[in-house]
Amino acid sequence: MAPGQRESAGKRRDLHIERNGSKWLRWILVEAAWQLVRRTGRWRVTFERLAGRIGRKKAIVAIARRLLGVMMALLKKGQPYQLAYDAGVATP
Repeated sequence: MAPGQRESAGKRRDLHIERNGSKWLRWILVEAAWQLVRRTGRWRVTFERLAGRIGRKKAIVAIARRLLGVMMALLKKGQPYQLAYDAGVATP
């Protein structure tokens, strides 16, 4: 779930997220991202903004990549995930 890169003549270009790595991990992260988008307002707003620009499938993969980044940061710090409640958005 890492973004691709292409470099030539000293110029670097960032590409889309590549499909390298474990299929199972990617599937689990995408499923977790769907649950996060459905259950929290902050992630839902981010998803809808991305989906308007790049489409739903690419947007959910982008959310899954962001979720992976949050998970890695929490593991490094040794902290649990704390859901920040959004004003005006009900969470189950």
